[in-house]
Amino acid sequence: MGRVSNLLSSVDSRMRAWFNRENAPYIALVLIALIIRLWDLGARTIHYDEGVHINCARGFFNTPLPWCLQGWTHGPFQKELTAFFFLFGTNEVTARLLPVVFGTAIVALPYFLRRQLGHWGSLVVAFLLAFSPFLMFYSRYARNDIYTAFFMLLLVVCLWRYIEDRRARFLYIGAAAMSLNFCDKGTSTILVAIIAIALLVLTVKELALAIWKKFDLSQLSAPAEFLILIISLVLPVYAPFVNILPGVDLGSDLLKNQAGTPALNTAAVGLLIFLFVVGAAIGLRWNWRRWLTSALVFWGIYILMYTIFFTKPSYLAGGIWENISYWVTQHEVARGGQPEFYYVMVIPIYEFTPVLFATIATAYYALKENLYSKLLLAGAVVIFILYIALGLTNKTQSTILIALASLCMILYLYFGKANILTKFLIYWAALTLILFSYFGEKMPWLSVPIATTTIVLGGMFIGRILEAFNWRRWALSKPSMDISRILVMLGLSFIALGITITVKAPDNLQATIPLFVIGLTIIGIGVGGILKVRYLKPWMAQASMALILLVLFTSTACVALYDSYHTSDKPPKIMIYCGISEDVTRIVNKIYDYAEETGKGTTQPIVVSGGGLYDIGFRWYLRDWDYQSVFYSLDKEKGPPEGAVVLVADTEKPVGNESWLGNYSEGEEFQTYVWYPESETYKAVFNQSWYWDYLLKRDSFVPYWPSKAWAYFPETSP
Repeated sequence: MGRVSNLLSSVDSRMRAWFNRENAPYIALVLIALIIRLWDLGARTIHYDEGVHINCARGFFNTPLPWCLQGWTHGPFQKELTAFFFLFGTNEVTARLLPVVFGTAIVALPYFLRRQLGHWGSLVVAFLLAFSPFLMFYSRYARNDIYTAFFMLLLVVCLWRYIEDRRARFLYIGAAAMSLNFCDKGTSTILVAIIAIALLVLTVKELALAIWKKFDLSQLSAPAEFLILIISLVLPVYAPFVNILPGVDLGSDLLKNQAGTPALNTAAVGLLIFLFVVGAAIGLRWNWRRWLTSALVFWGIYILMYTIFFTKPSYLAGGIWENISYWVTQHEVARGGQPEFYYVMVIPIYEFTPVLFATIATAYYALKENLYSKLLLAGAVVIFILYIALGLTNKTQSTILIALASLCMILYLYFGKANILTKFLIYWAALTLILFSYFGEKMPWLSVPIATTTIVLGGMFIGRILEAFNWRRWALSKPSMDISRILVMLGLSFIALGITITVKAPDNLQATIPLFVIGLTIIGIGVGGILKVRYLKPWMAQASMALILLVLFTSTACVALYDSYHTSDKPPKIMIYCGISEDVTRIVNKIYDYAEETGKGTTQPIVVSGGGLYDIGFRWYLRDWDYQSVFYSLDKEKGPPEGAVVLVADTEKPVGNESWLGNYSEGEEFQTYVWYPESETYKAVFNQSWYWDYLLKRDSFVPYWPSKAWAYFPETSP
């Protein structure tokens, strides 16, 4: 009994130590994030993109579908871990549990940056991550992007924790984060490169000196060591980027030559081996023990996942080359055909709080910088505005503008006088937005990493504002000069927003009155604080800021909950790109009812023909159907198999004189894809009235686009 009592006492003391006043808010936020992500998780119809990944997960360890091993379905990470959750049942909830896990875990990451972001900063970042409309929605959506954002932020956490105390475990966790990110999606190469470039800029002098001293890497700083870790491990992963060089084409597959015939791509394999040897030489020269352990972690995870736990060794060749090659080629394909200003337009609609404070943070710290840094930041902003405003069709000119904007941010990171963390966060958020705005494929889910970097910057700045408050002597404290200046910036933002709506969207004038009132009020308080006006009460600046933050935080949470729990895709949301009508599940339920009535069950014949109709959602919802009873084309003259339920895309609808139609009830029209009317809104001439209608009312301005199909049931249908 004594041992049991001691054990319970030890557990109790550890629990008390963990659940202290500092940790309790983070624990509460993580629990709240988990609950709101799990709530009503299976209600929304499975979308096309979700269906691709979760259908791949079914049977992935046994007999993966051939197309599930191709680059366009991304890496194996989601497929393999979703397959694990399917052990607990195959349904809409288990299909979405993996994003829930990582969408909740990302909320906990700021806890490990408390000393860097500050107590309030890390707490605000955690709150914004928990209630981010983009992150919350894609934490309940079976796509790869929430994992990419998690591993990106985890790598940044490891970087700053290693800078703080140089513990080897942060190198190993960082290696695992990079490997898992590369096993998830090709966009991870861009996110890791942005961090590596920052480290290179910050350590270029000492690295040059180390190379000069006979490549002596033993006395490097922590940021330089972390850079060495990244470069030495990831060099082979970036090998396919050689194809973007003029005149270079090593193909898109390791097991096919440039002509596409089966053969070992010796040039590509040779490049991979060369880069691996170079990386290993650098790593071993630096610290052979730490590098070997990190390499085992990185390549162990990579090889294990890409070979599907050694059951598909050939898949490794596709993983280490084809997946990245696919992402590189998408720049030219420009799937979706979105304009250059796409992310600048979409992200503020949902992430208005972090966008507002991240923008003000950049302006605030720019004002405190030297003239050269001010010019660099201003140059980056002006060049980027030119890029999105001109919409150049000439790729060379677009590339030059993006390169110049990126160079300005890189030089700011080098020459800026702010502390390293502040410069890094401004650079990180800005360069992520700039580069993703340049790449040809622009999709709403790719906003997730951009939103994440913006949240960290904006949350850090809000935290520093809150730390300036005198919480103990609220009524007696004098307004801080910094808070007063920030209030002026906020007020000017509200006034600018009100003027823009008044000029560009006069139908929404009722929304401008509170904007002008709030803007002028807080400008007055801010200017009064700066000029030390005698009649200004000491608490007004702090109270104004606290009230603004409360309103913005509440509004952000409401938007997140609304967009996640409004399960119907009609009208469609911009953050989805292409929704799926709930008509699909209604027709599926009717098929199940009919199959039960006929007594055939899952052997009931079904014809699903035309327009990718099977992949819209029917592949998932009919997953338990006997595959021999599902037919993928319809012979309009001979008709379907006897007693079959017929689903046809609108383009293949029977004309009405087919003899077999006599045995069927009248066709039932239903909607499948639901598209946001982008060509009538932002893809044509950008309509300001439309934008403010959507921002303020979620009004799509013009009718959405539905794709239609027809269902035919035999006369005996229920």
